[in-house]
Amino acid sequence: MNRLRYILPILLSFFCATNTYSQTASANTLLWRITGNNLSRPSYLFGTMHVTDKKAFQFQDSLYRFLEDVDAFAMEVHPDSITALVADYLNRDEEVDWDGVLGQEELKQLDAQLKKAAQKLPPGSKSRQVKFLLTKLMNDDKAEKDAMDTFMDAYLYEVARRNTKEIHGLEKVADQLVALSVLPRGLQVTNFLKLLEKWNPSMTSPIHELYYKEDIEKMEGFYRTMFTDSVLHVFLYNRNAVMVKKMDSLMKAKSLFTAVGAGHLAGKKGVIELLRQRGYRVEPVFSSNRIKATDYQLKAASLSWPEQQNSNHGFAYSMPGAPRFQSGQNGNEVSLHYDMGNGLTYMVVSGVVSAAEKENELAAAKKHLDQFMVSTSAKLLKLDTILVNNKPTLEALCKSKDNSHFRFREMVQGHMFYVFTLSGINKEALYTNSASQYFASYKSLPQTSRTWSKNNYTDAGFEVALPVPVKVEENKVEADAADKIAWKTYNAFDYRSAITYTMYSCKALAGSELLDNYFFEHFINNISENTEGGDIQVRDTVIGGFPAKSFTSAPYNGIVIKGLIVERLNHCYFLSAEYSNPTAEKDADQFLASFLLQPFTTTEWKEMSAPDNSFTVWAPGQVQLLQPDEEGEEKAETIFYTYDNGNAENYLVSRKPLSKYLWADNIDSVYNYWISNNVDEEAETIVSNKSAVSNGVLARDLLLQNKKTGLQSKIRFVLDGADMYELTAVVPPLYADTANITRFINSFTIPYPQKETPVLTNDPRLVFMDLQLENDAYFTNAYKAIETLPFSAKELPLLMQQSLQAFPETADGYESVNVKLLYKLYQVLNTLPGGKDSILQFVKQHYNNLDSAIAHVQFTMLDMVAEDERAQAYQLLNELLQKRPAHGYHYALFYTLNSKPRAAANLFPLLYNYATDSVIGSSVVALTNRLLDSSYLSIENVKAQKTQWIQLLNTHLKQTLKNEESESIVYNLLELAGKLKLPELNAIAAKYVHAKNNWVKLEAANVLLKSNLPVPATVLQTLAADKYFRGELYRQLKEAKKVSLFPAGYRSQKSMAESYIYQSLKDEDEVESEPHFIYIKAIEHLYKGEKKRFFLFRVNMDASEESGENTSSYLSIAGPFSLNATQIDIESKDNISGTYYDSKFEGMQLDVLFKKYLQPYLKKGAE
Repeated sequence: MNRLRYILPILLSFFCATNTYSQTASANTLLWRITGNNLSRPSYLFGTMHVTDKKAFQFQDSLYRFLEDVDAFAMEVHPDSITALVADYLNRDEEVDWDGVLGQEELKQLDAQLKKAAQKLPPGSKSRQVKFLLTKLMNDDKAEKDAMDTFMDAYLYEVARRNTKEIHGLEKVADQLVALSVLPRGLQVTNFLKLLEKWNPSMTSPIHELYYKEDIEKMEGFYRTMFTDSVLHVFLYNRNAVMVKKMDSLMKAKSLFTAVGAGHLAGKKGVIELLRQRGYRVEPVFSSNRIKATDYQLKAASLSWPEQQNSNHGFAYSMPGAPRFQSGQNGNEVSLHYDMGNGLTYMVVSGVVSAAEKENELAAAKKHLDQFMVSTSAKLLKLDTILVNNKPTLEALCKSKDNSHFRFREMVQGHMFYVFTLSGINKEALYTNSASQYFASYKSLPQTSRTWSKNNYTDAGFEVALPVPVKVEENKVEADAADKIAWKTYNAFDYRSAITYTMYSCKALAGSELLDNYFFEHFINNISENTEGGDIQVRDTVIGGFPAKSFTSAPYNGIVIKGLIVERLNHCYFLSAEYSNPTAEKDADQFLASFLLQPFTTTEWKEMSAPDNSFTVWAPGQVQLLQPDEEGEEKAETIFYTYDNGNAENYLVSRKPLSKYLWADNIDSVYNYWISNNVDEEAETIVSNKSAVSNGVLARDLLLQNKKTGLQSKIRFVLDGADMYELTAVVPPLYADTANITRFINSFTIPYPQKETPVLTNDPRLVFMDLQLENDAYFTNAYKAIETLPFSAKELPLLMQQSLQAFPETADGYESVNVKLLYKLYQVLNTLPGGKDSILQFVKQHYNNLDSAIAHVQFTMLDMVAEDERAQAYQLLNELLQKRPAHGYHYALFYTLNSKPRAAANLFPLLYNYATDSVIGSSVVALTNRLLDSSYLSIENVKAQKTQWIQLLNTHLKQTLKNEESESIVYNLLELAGKLKLPELNAIAAKYVHAKNNWVKLEAANVLLKSNLPVPATVLQTLAADKYFRGELYRQLKEAKKVSLFPAGYRSQKSMAESYIYQSLKDEDEVESEPHFIYIKAIEHLYKGEKKRFFLFRVNMDASEESGENTSSYLSIAGPFSLNATQIDIESKDNISGTYYDSKFEGMQLDVLFKKYLQPYLKKGAE
């Protein structure tokens, strides 16, 4: 806590010591009398400076008299909130990216000034050093040897408190924290840099000199030059108005002495002027008589302190005021109180003693002391072992770098440790009667009997036994929240066995659902994160018929976590027991074994109607619309749901119109078609598929079982005219036939059924008629329907005939109607006996007899043949490819050939003839590379075409050297040249290294490296300087065993990290603009059982002009790197570099965002 002595003055100096520039002269005084406006007694205003230097404490004698006479005392923040202010500030480490904020010239000046003052600055980032300079500038408190115990505002508060005055705060802590956060960002950099040219931290602050002269006008002018007007509005003006409003209400009821930072007083928007605008008379008070604070006799302080009990950790203690509680690391609890009046900070930390530490309690206490000294940058002055309650206890006195002193004492009782610390400037203050009272206040609370009692949470549907009381917290779900999930947290801690019990219950709210396995993965990942990737044993089990997982973590820092996760449809439960003492394992097992699922609160079911009265159904609540119809020719699915508030289950009824192009001979065929197109048989097993009757209408009942979770979906399909209704209830097998679920299915009634069933009379020719309607909505709907229509052998003649007819072109020109129809034909023929032969026969018959309007489908026909790997199929391909199709989409054909390299090799040497072809040449060269890699073509075979490869490379050379862009065939040719290693090709590649396009340059350099030929240093330098290619260049040099050629200026892990991040960003489809990223820091973290280094960057994405949005920032992570800094790269298979897009960048959440990014990779490693 050595920072507290400076933190509080810094905070308050930032908040209070700045001013607006006054247009009218003000008297040089800090003390003002407030009268008029119907006040019965005067009130007073005093401008403070947050220093401890005794010369600043020589107040006018009137000040003490006024303080003694008034009814109340007010300061900016109520003293009880100061502790919260300190705690919040300690948790903040906001960064300002000065490299991104300043221009190049300003940045050079700032770097020069920081370098000049380097010996007087703390280590760390540029942002931290600038913040330090600002702090020293505005709060240059050099009174180390002649200082008061506390700063001025605190001293005045203590005077008021000892005189039993009412104490008030004028504003909220949150407002001050906001003000602090904006200040560095509003710095007028040019003026600040000019000041740094003639001032450094070892000199007296200009603002202090002005304060001692009581010249509030010049103080204002100084700060006006340092900060922008917009920031001063947040930092000063708005707060001045808030404080004056509060003063006004207080002064109407009582006489008031107000102490605020002197910077708040002057100016048109200062406190003095704002009070005058409200009708008050504000006049200066002068006095030549000064009284030193050390000469003023403070009234004795009361030592009657309230006892604070921590029943959770089994002890009690006393402090002079109410402490602020917060959770520390490893389940520790912290109580913090800042006694502002005396400049003392009281802190009590309690936590668990591990089994190893319990064996030598004094050694454990010394370890905690060492950790404390490291965290506070303190050194040990004195170490004693004293007796407390006849037990050896460690006590120490420490001193920090800023000359604050700390008194430390640790007691151990059972499995718990209790650390008491007291800190302040003056070490004598740590040994006063009040200090002794504090340290002597520790006492153990009587241990209650260990009785395990059942805790039944009917609302959440579970029961569990615990030996200690449970604290339950419920989260609030915002109405517009994307995830409608309600959480409850249940926490308990048994200090007798030092075991922490944690439970979560969550449920989906109306219209939402929990995703299968999501919470299994979520909680296991969290445990893995908390144990930094340590081993976790996970076992599948079943609780009450629902899927569950039990887990046990390997000890991490001596702590074991055992737990249970249960997914109960739209409910999920998580239980864990954390302990370090092996004797506590029995309690953990008893706790987990006691978990039982209980029936939910019963919901009354009744007959309900859909909002549009289209159906009625037996339901647990109102039927509501989840997804409405959309406008258009083909209506979308409409989904209704009814929610059981007891078990959080949604029962669904969907209505989806059948395609008007669908045809069927009977209703059973419709149901069969519907099931085949809507059931994912990779994820679900069909348990039963039976005909049923729904209110006199033939229906179909389907029972599906999820292969992963074991849960069953009970479904009924009901055809009503042109619409298909689907009722769904998801349940565990044991509950599939409960009365309400069965009635939900059987009760479904359509009060006004449609009279016609078009699907039974539809003509398959209708789709082809609509496909002839050019640029029409009918065409679009018919085009989309082709893939889903139930063509069979019966419709085969029609399909063959139509696939050879000409149709209008599609809007995107990508896949024509004829291409779609041919692939549909291929699909149907392939299901029939002798289908492969029928396909070959069809292609042979029609390939050379196509109408010119559909000649483009020749490539599609070739693709249909290429799918057949039989010799006769590839013999036919060789025949048909004697002449290349004039036009069409050839990529599908070559995709198939690349997927069947053994068969594709039969097309060589024929395909060599097309290497120079302007349409398919690039694909031929790429296929040649593929077959070389898979050894289906020999190097000698390909080298035999040397003349052709030379010709091609020379053909494209001139254009490639001239243009920024390059054709894909060039990359494929250079890749091939690297494999062939022919001198003639190498010579041409040596020319390609001078291409403008860095992709070409890199491929050409790789050709030379593979043949052990030199690559110009300028080329290597250019590629290394390009962040996108830097990493790949190093990989190629490493493969060629020539990493020594990699340019030295980029030979570091950080440079490689930049490349990995940049390349990952540019390779993402959604990143269109140029990403800008700023290096934050490198961290070491346990990853898959090993310490690795990761580099963190802040990436700024420029939003498009069309969106009108601001730049968005995210966290990018590069790693994992070896801790050996000379190993600068990462193997491709191990590289997880990328950007975390789930949350926007937030400096205070770096660790959280980093760990969230790692989670999926840790999970993959565990698998």
